[in-house]
Amino acid sequence: MLNICIFGGTTEGRELIKYLSDKNVKVTACVATEYGEEIITDVKAAIHTGRLDYENMLEFFDDNKFNLIIDATHPYAKIVTENIVNACEKTNIKYLRLNRNQAETVEAKYFSDIEETVDYLSETKGNILLTTGSKELDKFTRIPDFKKRIYPRVLPLDLSLELCKINGYDSPHIIAMQGPFTEELNIAMIKAFDIKILVTKEAGLSGGFMEKVNAAKACGVECIIIKRPENKEGLSYEQIIDYLNSVIGSCTSSDKSEIEKININLIGIGVGSRSQMTIEAFEAIKNSDVIIGSKRVLESCKDFNIPMHCAFMPDEILDYINSLEEIAKQNHKKYKNIAILMSGDIGFYSGAKKLSDKLKNFKVNIICGISSPIYLCSRLGFSWDDMSLFSLHGRENNIIHQVKTNFRTFSLVGGNYGVKELCELLCQYNFGDLKLYVGERLSYPDEKITVGTAVELMNNSFDKLASVIIENENYNKTLNIGIDDNSFIRFDKVPMTKSEVRAISVAKLKLSDDSTVYDIGAGSGSVSIESAILAHKGTVYAIEKNHEAIRLIEENKVKFQTPNVTIIEGSAPGAMEDLPIPTHAFIGGSSGNLTEIIEKLLEKNKNIKIVINAISLETVAESIDCIKKFDFKNTEIINLSVSKSKKLGSYNMMMAQNPIYIISCSM
Repeated sequence: MLNICIFGGTTEGRELIKYLSDKNVKVTACVATEYGEEIITDVKAAIHTGRLDYENMLEFFDDNKFNLIIDATHPYAKIVTENIVNACEKTNIKYLRLNRNQAETVEAKYFSDIEETVDYLSETKGNILLTTGSKELDKFTRIPDFKKRIYPRVLPLDLSLELCKINGYDSPHIIAMQGPFTEELNIAMIKAFDIKILVTKEAGLSGGFMEKVNAAKACGVECIIIKRPENKEGLSYEQIIDYLNSVIGSCTSSDKSEIEKININLIGIGVGSRSQMTIEAFEAIKNSDVIIGSKRVLESCKDFNIPMHCAFMPDEILDYINSLEEIAKQNHKKYKNIAILMSGDIGFYSGAKKLSDKLKNFKVNIICGISSPIYLCSRLGFSWDDMSLFSLHGRENNIIHQVKTNFRTFSLVGGNYGVKELCELLCQYNFGDLKLYVGERLSYPDEKITVGTAVELMNNSFDKLASVIIENENYNKTLNIGIDDNSFIRFDKVPMTKSEVRAISVAKLKLSDDSTVYDIGAGSGSVSIESAILAHKGTVYAIEKNHEAIRLIEENKVKFQTPNVTIIEGSAPGAMEDLPIPTHAFIGGSSGNLTEIIEKLLEKNKNIKIVINAISLETVAESIDCIKKFDFKNTEIINLSVSKSKKLGSYNMMMAQNPIYIISCSM
């Protein structure tokens, strides 16, 4: 059964939920408020009530195993849509955006955003009927005499009324009602409150848009329209319905019972040669009606004399399996047993993980194989139980961290990242003298194992696909927190966060191993380096405007072997614009732009964890103002004074460093 999640909040969303609830599908509706739940009636659907941020979505999607996510949220809910898109990409779930049917352009004043609208309204006179919702009421408080002029129309919810109160709107001016609002009702309100200007969003045909526009025209009042954000990727309601019908039809057709009888064997064939294939894998392939796999994998199965199809991308494989019914009719043959072949073992950096999700509607049998690390270790006489297993084949991974912290590291290489590129990377980060064991064409008659250092092997020619074991006898598993200041390369004019301050600041960030961190005003890069060591599966963006400091960060990046530090030259917040969504941010220097920086960070991720270092009282005051302005729920301010001993003759004197404030905040 299809399992579909719909993020509602719009009329079209509710119509979709109702449409699907009578079909042979499982439907979950996500709404932000209890009111949203109340107006979804007479449907066979599970309802999740409450706002979900990005992290919550990841957990929710994973727990429910959805096949499809439909985003039917309001056109102006940009952050929600962004979170849904990113969560779908992360969990590999198909995403569809439902776009409201846009109304024709009407005779009115159009503005690009709320800020532009407020600037215009500030120069006008007369009462304003504000029908843009409660979330952005604060932005309209810039209008002179807003308390006297504005009549906000909001939903009759506690949260909406609380937002009105917080932003200073008086009770006699608040219109708390639920639509739909007819043209006649809008006219009555305009007359009752002596409205001269009506403000609305370009919400679409089903959002009561034309009823407001026509009412304004009938009463001779000015109509102000805030344009909707462009979304070229979405589908209309009719297109969504057409798509759903095709998907539901394929899953509920009269031949569904035949599809369910297909048996799929997902097989790891081992490192390559027939001799390394398990007996179970051999028998499953021999009894198959068709074999699917990549060109290289299929070469080892030519002798079976069974029809083969070359495909390795999950969608390609699924499309071919779904087409077998038509192929069977043409060939007068049934395809009951399908073998999908993967190299090595399907549990080790295999495409089987994504493919399994695509094959949920079929009976799938998993057959393991001998993986390349096991085979190569056996050929070398090594134990592999304490080895770090890795892959650089079509992946961007921080192998330098693995090599630095493990005696032996195994890695697959291939595609655009071969043995040569690996050797160059090792040499770049001062690992050129490490010993490498390179396995090519493993298990085949022309198998070759080459041993040498990264420097020695860098200019050799190797097969595109290879297995490599890197040996580091001087590996170090110590986690460096509060690295000694003298360990860093230093320039006199480039500031550095001192060891003790750095240790506490990084600890307050509470990083995970895959965090995405912004180090704003990175200076010498000391915080970037320590963060990158902890977040070795993630990325640290060192943002710095000083060109001399940029060169210094690059040198420290190489010295401390942290390739997951990406250096961004420029000033924040501008330099942050095109960077990936951060999970954490450290602000060591803001150049007077602290408010703008925090605003941009929250725009990218409202649940970001921020740590600020402040030496001057002015920066402390600005930080406290930001905490109030952005209404951070979790805050902590530490005043840290550090004194370090200094040898003066036969005496040790304590020398005080500048006191510093460490400010932590999150929502």
